Amino acid sequence: MSQTTYPEIPDGKEIFQPTHFSEEKIEFLWTLKPGGGVPSHVHRECDEHFEVLEGTPTFKLDGKNIHAKSGDKIVVPKKTVHGISNRSKENIKCNVSYQPAHDQGKVFEIVYYFMKQKPGSKPNMLKAFYVFVKMNYKEFSSPDENSVAMKAFFGVMYGTIKLIGDVAGWRKDLEKYRAHLN
Repeated sequence: MSQTTYPEIPDGKEIFQPTHFSEEKIEFLWTLKPGGGVPSHVHRECDEHFEVLEGTPTFKLDGKNIHAKSGDKIVVPKKTVHGISNRSKENIKCNVSYQPAHDQGKVFEIVYYFMKQKPGSKPNMLKAFYVFVKMNYKEFSSPDENSVAMKAFFGVMYGTIKLIGDVAGWRKDLEKYRAHLN
């Protein structure tokens, strides 16, 4: 994995555009549309760094709200409960990095693999998470351990992705991806 230009990955109110991924670090331009947000979660294996380029995101770090603006840098140490929301009418754009990267970059590698196979297919992101989970890669985002609702949400989400994948026949896509790695 090395520095290059990657296509945008739209996902609901978020857009990811990786700029670099390696074992040490993953970097991407991240856009969060108005009304969008990422619920409270933790990264057990890495620190997350945000550099606000545009907009006014609201970060929640360990229960405290931080209202950021363009030029602000926010560092979220590993194992810190955090979330982010866009309460404005403008897009938020941030440079984001995870350090060390561990398996985070693998999600993007898998998404790009499926984007090449079937460009524009809506299930590419879900299929990538299905493969990621089935490959037993280290999870990079976990629910806030104090939030029963978030633990339930993550459990249902991963369970649903596995079920959809199994029913939709994504196991053969998993095997094609494994073969592609060899």
